[in-house]
Amino acid sequence: GNPAACGGLRLFWQTSHPSPPATGDQLAAASRGVHVLCDKPMATTLAEADAIVEEARRAGIKLMVPFNPRFQLPVMRCKHELDTGQAGKLVAIYAVKYGKLPTWAPGPQRADWFLNPRQAGGGGFLDIGIHAVDALRWLAGAEATRVHAHMATCVHPLEAEDLGVMTVNLPTAWWECSVRGGSTPRRLPLGWTCASRC
Repeated sequence: GNPAACGGLRLFWQTSHPSPPATGDQLAAASRGVHVLCDKPMATTLAEADAIVEEARRAGIKLMVPFNPRFQLPVMRCKHELDTGQAGKLVAIYAVKYGKLPTWAPGPQRADWFLNPRQAGGGGFLDIGIHAVDALRWLAGAEATRVHAHMATCVHPLEAEDLGVMTVNLPTAWWECSVRGGSTPRRLPLGWTCASRC
């Protein structure tokens, strides 16, 4: 990608869909003082991700991975009601996240790299489940104290996982996330639902 002007704000857009993540692109943009909007995965290793974050801090630029559930109106409303106390005390959250195989997506883009854990950093749980994980952390306003997860390849003959379940303990609540990353049949629509009990 190349830096582009957008309403006076310089952005660097590096999309994850045509090709695997390119850590050098994000580092080069940050070192030039360009704000970075980087789709997930921003890197395939923790060391690479840490290097991007450190360079963004050093350069004083904004770095964002667009976790879109934070900008969906029902999730934003839930966050507001939790933060203002209108929803009561949060004790549990349950989320289900569905995804289809990236190679089923229409268009000319190359998506087979999504199915290679060495290029994508993981499989469906990482690709799809991370949206639920981020949204649940954001809604709860807390970090995990204990995590139990199980991932498996159950539906497609892949090198990476296509199903996952996770239970997370928080200081004052718990949440559970079930992910069908890449295992959803073609005929079902994509969707993200979250139910909370307060």
